[in-house]
Amino acid sequence: RDNNSFLCFAGNGFICKGVDLVVESFLKNPTKKLHICGPSNEPAFWNEYGEKIKNAPNITYHGFIQPGEKVFNSLASKCSYVVFHSASEGCCTSVATAMRAGLVPIINKWTGILVDECIIELNEDGDLVENITTAVNQASQIPPSDYSSLVASVIKKSNLFSQESFSNSYGEALDIVERT
Repeated sequence: RDNNSFLCFAGNGFICKGVDLVVESFLKNPTKKLHICGPSNEPAFWNEYGEKIKNAPNITYHGFIQPGEKVFNSLASKCSYVVFHSASEGCCTSVATAMRAGLVPIINKWTGILVDECIIELNEDGDLVENITTAVNQASQIPPSDYSSLVASVIKKSNLFSQESFSNSYGEALDIVERT
Protein backbone atom coordinates (compact mmCIF):
# COMPACT_ATOMS: atom_id res chain seq x y z
CA ARG A 1 0.00 0.00 0.00
CA ASP A 2 1.05 3.57 -0.65
CA ASN A 3 1.21 5.75 2.50
CA ASN A 4 0.40 8.77 0.31
CA SER A 5 -2.82 7.29 -1.13
CA PHE A 6 -6.13 7.88 0.61
CA LEU A 7 -9.68 6.71 -0.05
CA CYS A 8 -12.76 8.84 0.52
CA PHE A 9 -15.54 6.24 0.28
CA ALA A 10 -18.99 7.78 0.69
CA GLY A 11 -22.60 7.26 -0.23
CA ASN A 12 -25.24 9.91 -0.87
CA GLY A 13 -24.76 13.22 0.89
CA PHE A 14 -21.21 14.24 0.04
CA ILE A 15 -21.46 17.57 1.85
CA CYS A 16 -23.05 16.01 4.94
CA LYS A 17 -20.25 13.45 4.94
CA GLY A 18 -17.53 16.08 4.67
CA VAL A 19 -16.28 15.12 1.21
CA ASP A 20 -16.08 18.84 0.39
CA LEU A 21 -13.67 19.38 3.29
CA VAL A 22 -11.56 16.40 2.26
CA VAL A 23 -11.38 17.67 -1.33
CA GLU A 24 -10.37 21.15 -0.11
CA SER A 25 -7.59 19.58 1.93
CA PHE A 26 -6.20 17.53 -0.95
CA LEU A 27 -6.43 20.46 -3.36
CA LYS A 28 -3.97 22.20 -1.02
CA ASN A 29 -1.85 19.06 -0.53
CA PRO A 30 -0.80 17.87 -4.02
CA THR A 31 1.80 15.37 -2.74
CA LYS A 32 -1.03 13.17 -1.44
CA LYS A 33 -3.37 11.15 -3.70
CA LEU A 34 -7.12 11.06 -3.04
CA HIS A 35 -9.51 8.53 -4.54
CA ILE A 36 -13.18 9.48 -4.19
CA CYS A 37 -15.94 6.91 -4.53
CA GLY A 38 -19.64 7.69 -4.35
CA PRO A 39 -22.64 8.73 -6.41
CA SER A 40 -22.59 11.71 -8.75
CA ASN A 41 -26.12 12.91 -7.99
CA GLU A 42 -25.45 15.86 -5.68
CA PRO A 43 -25.61 19.01 -7.85
CA ALA A 44 -24.49 21.47 -5.15
CA PHE A 45 -21.29 19.47 -4.57
CA TRP A 46 -20.52 18.87 -8.24
CA ASN A 47 -21.26 22.48 -9.25
CA GLU A 48 -18.61 23.62 -6.78
CA TYR A 49 -16.07 20.80 -7.02
CA GLY A 50 -16.59 18.99 -10.34
CA GLU A 51 -14.06 21.01 -12.37
CA LYS A 52 -11.65 21.29 -9.45
CA ILE A 53 -11.60 17.51 -9.06
CA LYS A 54 -11.29 16.95 -12.81
CA ASN A 55 -8.33 19.36 -13.01
CA ALA A 56 -6.54 18.15 -9.87
CA PRO A 57 -3.67 15.81 -10.74
CA ASN A 58 -3.86 14.16 -7.30
CA ILE A 59 -7.63 13.57 -7.05
CA THR A 60 -9.47 10.82 -8.92
CA TYR A 61 -13.22 10.30 -8.88
CA HIS A 62 -14.24 6.67 -9.46
CA GLY A 63 -18.03 6.97 -9.23
CA PHE A 64 -20.27 4.72 -7.21
CA ILE A 65 -18.55 1.38 -6.63
CA GLN A 66 -19.49 -1.84 -4.87
CA PRO A 67 -17.41 -3.27 -2.01
CA GLY A 68 -15.76 -6.52 -3.02
CA GLU A 69 -15.77 -5.72 -6.72
CA LYS A 70 -12.67 -5.13 -8.86
CA VAL A 71 -12.39 -1.32 -8.46
CA PHE A 72 -12.96 -1.42 -4.70
CA ASN A 73 -10.45 -4.24 -4.24
CA SER A 74 -7.88 -2.39 -6.35
CA LEU A 75 -8.30 0.80 -4.30
CA ALA A 76 -8.19 -1.15 -1.02
CA SER A 77 -4.91 -2.72 -2.13
CA LYS A 78 -3.23 0.61 -2.92
CA CYS A 79 -4.73 3.09 -0.44
CA SER A 80 -3.47 3.01 3.14
CA TYR A 81 -6.20 5.07 4.77
CA VAL A 82 -9.86 5.96 4.48
CA VAL A 83 -10.48 9.64 5.28
CA PHE A 84 -13.94 10.85 6.28
CA HIS A 85 -15.09 14.04 8.02
CA SER A 86 -18.74 13.58 8.83
CA ALA A 87 -20.90 16.59 9.67
CA SER A 88 -23.58 14.45 11.29
CA GLU A 89 -23.70 11.54 13.68
CA GLY A 90 -23.54 7.94 12.67
CA CYS A 91 -22.39 8.01 9.03
CA CYS A 92 -20.02 5.12 9.55
CA THR A 93 -21.13 2.46 7.08
CA SER A 94 -18.61 3.33 4.36
CA VAL A 95 -15.80 3.72 6.89
CA ALA A 96 -16.66 0.37 8.48
CA THR A 97 -16.62 -1.22 5.02
CA ALA A 98 -13.16 0.22 4.31
CA MET A 99 -11.98 -0.96 7.73
CA ARG A 100 -13.12 -4.51 6.86
CA ALA A 101 -10.73 -4.21 3.88
CA GLY A 102 -7.90 -3.20 6.25
CA LEU A 103 -7.76 0.55 5.63
CA VAL A 104 -6.89 2.67 8.65
CA PRO A 105 -9.59 5.30 9.31
CA ILE A 106 -8.84 9.01 9.59
CA ILE A 107 -12.15 10.24 10.97
CA ASN A 108 -13.81 12.70 13.28
CA LYS A 109 -15.92 11.80 16.31
CA TRP A 110 -19.19 12.42 14.43
CA THR A 111 -18.52 9.44 12.19
CA GLY A 112 -19.65 7.21 15.05
CA ILE A 113 -16.80 4.72 15.24
CA LEU A 114 -15.40 4.38 18.75
CA VAL A 115 -12.29 2.26 18.43
CA ASP A 116 -9.68 4.72 19.61
CA GLU A 117 -6.68 2.41 19.43
CA CYS A 118 -6.92 1.94 15.67
CA ILE A 119 -8.13 5.26 14.28
CA ILE A 120 -6.54 8.59 13.61
CA GLU A 121 -9.00 11.11 15.00
CA LEU A 122 -9.39 14.45 13.29
CA ASN A 123 -9.17 17.53 15.48
CA GLU A 124 -12.47 19.45 15.59
CA ASP A 125 -10.99 22.74 16.79
CA GLY A 126 -9.98 25.49 14.40
CA ASP A 127 -9.73 25.17 10.62
CA LEU A 128 -11.25 21.80 9.68
CA VAL A 129 -9.55 21.65 6.27
CA GLU A 130 -6.19 22.33 7.86
CA ASN A 131 -6.91 19.65 10.48
CA ILE A 132 -7.51 17.10 7.72
CA THR A 133 -4.28 18.13 6.00
CA THR A 134 -2.33 17.80 9.25
CA ALA A 135 -3.76 14.34 9.98
CA VAL A 136 -3.13 13.13 6.42
CA ASN A 137 0.46 14.36 6.51
CA GLN A 138 1.06 12.74 9.90
CA ALA A 139 -0.50 9.46 8.73
CA SER A 140 1.71 9.33 5.67
CA GLN A 141 4.76 9.47 7.96
CA ILE A 142 3.80 6.49 10.13
CA PRO A 143 6.62 3.91 10.00
CA PRO A 144 5.76 0.63 8.20
CA SER A 145 5.90 -1.49 11.37
CA ASP A 146 3.52 0.87 13.21
CA TYR A 147 1.23 0.95 10.17
CA SER A 148 1.15 -2.86 10.10
CA SER A 149 0.12 -2.87 13.77
CA LEU A 150 -2.64 -0.35 13.03
CA VAL A 151 -3.94 -2.49 10.17
CA ALA A 152 -4.00 -5.58 12.42
CA SER A 153 -5.99 -3.61 15.03
CA VAL A 154 -8.34 -2.26 12.37
CA ILE A 155 -9.07 -5.71 10.99
CA LYS A 156 -9.68 -7.09 14.49
CA LYS A 157 -11.97 -4.19 15.47
CA SER A 158 -13.79 -4.34 12.13
CA ASN A 159 -15.37 -7.59 13.32
CA LEU A 160 -17.69 -5.31 15.28
CA PHE A 161 -19.16 -4.32 11.90
CA SER A 162 -19.73 -7.80 10.48
CA GLN A 163 -23.10 -9.31 9.61
CA GLU A 164 -22.60 -11.84 12.42
CA SER A 165 -21.95 -9.09 14.96
CA PHE A 166 -25.04 -7.20 13.80
CA SER A 167 -27.21 -10.31 14.02
CA ASN A 168 -25.94 -11.11 17.52
CA SER A 169 -26.44 -7.55 18.72
CA TYR A 170 -29.91 -7.34 17.20
CA GLY A 171 -30.87 -10.67 18.74
CA GLU A 172 -29.66 -9.54 22.17
CA ALA A 173 -31.71 -6.35 21.87
CA LEU A 174 -34.82 -8.35 20.99
CA ASP A 175 -34.23 -10.64 23.98
CA ILE A 176 -34.04 -7.60 26.27
CA VAL A 177 -37.29 -6.18 24.85
CA GLU A 178 -39.07 -9.51 25.31
CA ARG A 179 -38.00 -9.65 28.98
CA THR A 180 -39.34 -6.17 29.76
